[in-house]
Amino acid sequence: MILGRGRTKEEWYAWWHTRDIDLATKSYEEDKAERVNVAGNSTVPAEILEGLAENEDRKLKIDVAENHNTPPEVLEELAKDKDWEVRIAVAENSKTPAKVLEELAKDKDKWVKKALAGNPSTPLKVLEELAKDKDEEVREAVAGNPSTPPKVLKKLAKDDDVRYDVAGNPSTPPKVLKKIAKNSTVPWLSYVSDGIDWLLDDLTLDP
Repeated sequence: MILGRGRTKEEWYAWWHTRDIDLATKSYEEDKAERVNVAGNSTVPAEILEGLAENEDRKLKIDVAENHNTPPEVLEELAKDKDWEVRIAVAENSKTPAKVLEELAKDKDKWVKKALAGNPSTPLKVLEELAKDKDEEVREAVAGNPSTPPKVLKKLAKDDDVRYDVAGNPSTPPKVLKKIAKNSTVPWLSYVSDGIDWLLDDLTLDP
């Protein structure tokens, strides 16, 4: 069977239930490559993704963890995986349940926390905590996350290591941008400051 994004649910189930028979005519590598392709396909039914998640292949589990169709309970299990790259995939998935993301905030791996800090679906209270993380790259991810609350961005604007990430965040309030621009030695930010002056004046005049 040729697998692609246009398969119907019935065709996916047909593949799933005949996969062991197909192994008789395929090499291990061919079967592995096909399963990885399926795991990353956005049209695959949740039940099949659940079955694929039980495989021990790292790449397969990563693709399942990244898939937006993967059931919440499967993502919860993959969040406990011993492989940090699998946990990163769960942390980056915008469909990962909030309670799972909250648990991942306790992960000791900085790359998992960085992925979590950049996920727009990460709970606000988690972003507030990650904004205080000792690792600069984690704070950078929070500073660039469009879901980060204005009050957190205001605090991060005082952080010399991540202030320019705050400046590039579309959710940063104009007044915070102006303060960053005024205190910056980067030439292009002076133009940003002039533009913000105009914007603030315009907002003031707006009834």
